[in-house]
Amino acid sequence: MPVCLFQHFPASKIIPYSLFCRISEAGWEIRYNPSRIFNKEVSMGRVINPDSAGRERTRLTKATVLALRALMRQTQPDDTSRDLASFISLALLQISETIDVSVEAWEKRGYWLKADRFRLEWEWAKHSVKQMHDSVLRDDWAEIARISAFVGGKLMKVVVSDKHRLGTPWVGAYQILLKSGRE
Repeated sequence: MPVCLFQHFPASKIIPYSLFCRISEAGWEIRYNPSRIFNKEVSMGRVINPDSAGRERTRLTKATVLALRALMRQTQPDDTSRDLASFISLALLQISETIDVSVEAWEKRGYWLKADRFRLEWEWAKHSVKQMHDSVLRDDWAEIARISAFVGGKLMKVVVSDKHRLGTPWVGAYQILLKSGRE
């Protein structure tokens, strides 16, 4: 059984695909050799970064929406509530850091207006980070509820399916927030 298409040709016949063939002691060998096709220069495709800033921002916004939903279901403040509020604060910080990375490509091409509009569209994230961070450290739950409602309004269009694979990324976020506050 032939392994590839070129093994169908018998060795005694002239093989029309001479770029793929070479002569050896045993006769014709049929192999795919890209360096012979491209004159010993192998061309490569684009390198695609699967962890772009936009994908990271999308993942973080979905996780933030999940945390907001879980926080709104809490009846009274406890350790889980602190973790949820801390995670929202940390996620908003990471979201605000991805904005400049996304805008760099537009600024290189001269799309200044598009870049400025995008920055203005996500300006609320930077302000919410500071407010949420301070409120969590002070245990000001009325302020946390107000900020959570504001963030929920901004992320209202984000759709998270019931069969998401995000898990519970907020577990232990309060300790991380405390460590980042000390440094």
